[in-house]
Amino acid sequence: AYTYRSILVSLFRCFDPAQIKFCFSWKDSVTGVEVKSTNLVFERLSMMYNLGVMHYNYANKLNESHPQYKLAAKHYWSAAALFEKISQEVNLLQLQEIGVNFSEPSLSLNINSAKAHAHRCIYELFKEKHALTNPWGVAKIAFRVGDLYYIAYKTNPLPLPKDKAKIPTYDSKRACWGCYAKLFHGIAYFQGVMLYSKESSDYNLGSMGISMGFILQAEKLFKEAEAFMPQVDPVTKTFAQQHIT
Repeated sequence: AYTYRSILVSLFRCFDPAQIKFCFSWKDSVTGVEVKSTNLVFERLSMMYNLGVMHYNYANKLNESHPQYKLAAKHYWSAAALFEKISQEVNLLQLQEIGVNFSEPSLSLNINSAKAHAHRCIYELFKEKHALTNPWGVAKIAFRVGDLYYIAYKTNPLPLPKDKAKIPTYDSKRACWGCYAKLFHGIAYFQGVMLYSKESSDYNLGSMGISMGFILQAEKLFKEAEAFMPQVDPVTKTFAQQHIT
């Protein structure tokens, strides 16, 4: 993929893109509709999109059985950077007939979810080392992860044609991000309880009240996360059950 990208860059340097009359095609992964264009920029953006998906999917694989959070985070950041670059160029060039994949909501969805996954990897790495020594740091990162998943969840709906008005895979992904948003916000509040634990030298009735408030808020958020459970994938469901119970 990177070799082909290099070839396209060389074509840009050697020829005027307007003089190249090759017809490039792109099959939209959301609608399945084939989009054709003689625009060399469109082909370059298509290749960048494929590279972004490659980084994204590889990062997902790294997190499956024996998580490699540091490497996975790197690939999620690479994916986000590529999708951001595509978004900037699409808006700048105002390309026509770009399909759903290159629409602003679709690219925003990819950018925000990749960033959320990357921050989740950072959370897991930080938690492994500092769960007991720095609960406030764990709580702050968890809350940030929740914020990013919520942004992905609230991204504008995809501009789908009427015959593709509902896509189960897309709906399931949004449910997963909504579930993770509630879970990580709940985890953040639960971590906050440790700041006011009985082992603390200044633990008093005020601290106990704050702890109870955090626990109640965490329970509320976990219950809201539970509402997404019928739609989420098995991995998200397992993660949710581990924290809700």
